Amino acid sequence: MSKKILIVDDENLLVEILDDFAKSLGYETATASEGSKALEILKTQEINLVLSDINMPGISGIQMLTKARRQNIAAPFVFITGNSNPEIIIDAVRLGATDFLLKPFEFELLEKVIKRSLAIGERMDNIEELLKSIGRDVAPQTHAAINDLRRQINLLRTME
Repeated sequence: MSKKILIVDDENLLVEILDDFAKSLGYETATASEGSKALEILKTQEINLVLSDINMPGISGIQMLTKARRQNIAAPFVFITGNSNPEIIIDAVRLGATDFLLKPFEFELLEKVIKRSLAIGERMDNIEELLKSIGRDVAPQTHAAINDLRRQINLLRTME
């Protein structure tokens, strides 16, 4: 099954370049020029990775990440940005951003970041599936422990 990457940026040329690059690596893509459109895509499509700018009109990349996490959307987020403000980067990491690339970036590095972030997302999905299967097979009294483990894993997602 091909992985699907959502590309979000208000610069149409960069969206086209990233879209072509992701497709050349064999990934499916969806694109959005603003955060609100991206959130709609995240709600309706299975997205394995989000590549997003931080500074966009309307909903910023950080706000989009926050809203996605509140809606239990666990796709890894990678920010591609020209903003190297450490406070913004720290906030994004605390909210669950998987990685950052500063503009301008090398495509070789972008490919590595995409592969690493997709692998992280896949591992987290595998853990979630394992917890679901354990939950079906264990006594009801262990459900609270499993739910606690889920909460801890979600916390870890925000620390990656």
